[in-house]
Amino acid sequence: MLKPAFTEKEVEARFIRYQRRLRHQRRWYEWRFEEWSNRLTDLSRFMQDLNRSIAMYVNGRDRVKGQLWSGRFKSTLLDDGDGFLRCMAYVEMNPVKAGLCQRPSEY
Repeated sequence: MLKPAFTEKEVEARFIRYQRRLRHQRRWYEWRFEEWSNRLTDLSRFMQDLNRSIAMYVNGRDRVKGQLWSGRFKSTLLDDGDGFLRCMAYVEMNPVKAGLCQRPSEY
C-alpha cells in the first residue's frame, strides 16, 4: 500500500498546528521533516497519540492517574464470508446490546 506523500510545507503546517495544543511548544526545523512525515502516515503512532490525549483529558477531569485502555488497537483478517457476516452482525448489534435502540435500523 502506498503512503501519501507530503510536501515540507504541509508537514510544517501540521506540525505547527499540533504544537499549538501543547503547553511546551517546539519550533519547526527542517531536520524534523523526515520524522513528522513518517508520523503522519503511521496508524500505530496515530492511535498512540489519540489514546494518550484522551487518557490525559479523562485523568485530569477525574483527578486520577493511569491508562484507560491496556491493549493496542486490534486488526483481524476476515478471509471468508462467514467471518465477515459474523463481524457485520456484531457491529450492527452493538447499539442494541448497549440499549440505545430496539433494532439496528433505528440507530
